Amino acid sequence: MSHASISLLPSSFTLIMGMFATAAVINYFKYDNFSVKVQSHIKRIDIASAIEKSEDDSNDEKEILLGMLSTSAIARDKYYTLAIFSTAVGGVLGWPFAMVLIVPFLINIFITFITRPSYKQFGFYLIIGGAALCGALSITSQIDYAFYGKTEFVPINIMLYNVINSGESTGPNIFGVEPTSYYIFNLVLNFYGIGLLSVLGLAAGIILRVEKASFWQIETIVFPIVLWCAIFFAQPHKEERFMYPIYHLITISAAYAAQSITGIFGNTFIISTLHAFWTKIAIFIVISTVSTLRIISLIQNYGAALTVYSHLPQVSNKPENVCVGREWYHYPSSFFLNSNQRLRYVENGFRGMLPGDFIEPEQKGVRSLFNSTSHIPTQFNNENKYNPDLVVPFETCDYYVDLNLPVDSSMGEVQVFDTTTGDSVLDNWSTLYCEDFVDQDKSFGLAKLLYIPHNEFNSVYDLVIAEVSKNQLFNDLFEKVKSSSSYVAFTKHEKVLQAKLQATKLYEQVSEQVKARTPEHVKTFVFNGEVHFNKMCVAKKN
Repeated sequence: MSHASISLLPSSFTLIMGMFATAAVINYFKYDNFSVKVQSHIKRIDIASAIEKSEDDSNDEKEILLGMLSTSAIARDKYYTLAIFSTAVGGVLGWPFAMVLIVPFLINIFITFITRPSYKQFGFYLIIGGAALCGALSITSQIDYAFYGKTEFVPINIMLYNVINSGESTGPNIFGVEPTSYYIFNLVLNFYGIGLLSVLGLAAGIILRVEKASFWQIETIVFPIVLWCAIFFAQPHKEERFMYPIYHLITISAAYAAQSITGIFGNTFIISTLHAFWTKIAIFIVISTVSTLRIISLIQNYGAALTVYSHLPQVSNKPENVCVGREWYHYPSSFFLNSNQRLRYVENGFRGMLPGDFIEPEQKGVRSLFNSTSHIPTQFNNENKYNPDLVVPFETCDYYVDLNLPVDSSMGEVQVFDTTTGDSVLDNWSTLYCEDFVDQDKSFGLAKLLYIPHNEFNSVYDLVIAEVSKNQLFNDLFEKVKSSSSYVAFTKHEKVLQAKLQATKLYEQVSEQVKARTPEHVKTFVFNGEVHFNKMCVAKKN
């Protein structure tokens, strides 16, 4: 979630809107449940009034309940509208495939209308759903018309390219395919224990025999995880960002599982309360610690792709070319370039289609901007074929960003940085800045995935020892206890020595058994992992 929620991607925008939609669905169920309870109370009052034939007291109570029913119904309909509108905006403005996530909620609504017929409310909900979808489409199509100069429905174009018109030479599969295990490993990497809890959360309602009404509402909230995985696990082309729209649902399912686990132990109120409290504390500490170490690891291992570009100087207003080769896919965004700088690609051995630029407006103004965005480029294709027109000669570069790794000169690559120091090896170039960037091929093990704070632990330990050593009162007390006859007699007692020996033997036996039963690759992964770094550098032509 730390990187998915802040990325400038359609799937990230869909994730944000999905969070709003899910929150609205949860509130919808809350007010719907309350409405059902109020209606049942009103029915009891009507029955009691009919039997006792007394309306004085019951009328006042009924009036209060009717007011509560009206208020809860308004709130319920409001959250339904928010859920549908958020999904429509996320699907139309972000990623159209994500609208499938609202299907379980719509099915739940439909079944509710079957069991509790209300044609007026059903018609209202249909109108709201249609209005949200049409409204989002009309607004975005008008904006797209202004920029593209013609009527376009981008969500439909996305579905046409990726699903309907895709083939062997077109569609998403030409950008690479992965096995099903790709998503499994990716979700484990990004969610570790939370992912396992999420799986338990999907089945917790069945295992714990939750009340029928609550069970279906819980499953309506978390079942989109199963639906989404069933769709995208089956697609040959897989990317990490395709899972972004369900990230918040994974955490919700995991939270439900954790809450369920903390409530199934203890046969007394005190024991169950204490167990639930400490279990929640333990889960929070473990998850927050691992999450923090993972975030630090990502920043330390991959942060250079952002910070290197921030060291590009702005020494003049003349146009400058910032060139990249094999590291083009780590380029973050043109927001990291100065206004007079433009990204350019040089030969690097990649033989797929590279990104390109819009035609720059000749003058400032909205009309010039629209003329630029409405221009249809001719250098692109839908088959991911290499186009040499998108590559510039190295001699035209003013700055160059790359890793200090050996290059393939046969593919036209230029060796700019020394493979050890990162210094420029070209006479007319000088290195401005370098930062460590993880070596994916040489790094392995747990140390590659999580930041292991060895230095911090050692620093804290040394600090504690130093502070304790400075404390004269503590040292005097320790020496007094250590030299006392009682302490000496205790440490030399036969039973104490025997217990110490037995504890040492038990520790050695357990350690040997654990080592013997632990597969070698697991020991290597956990204890012998290593992180190796290259240097990502930026150089300037003199």
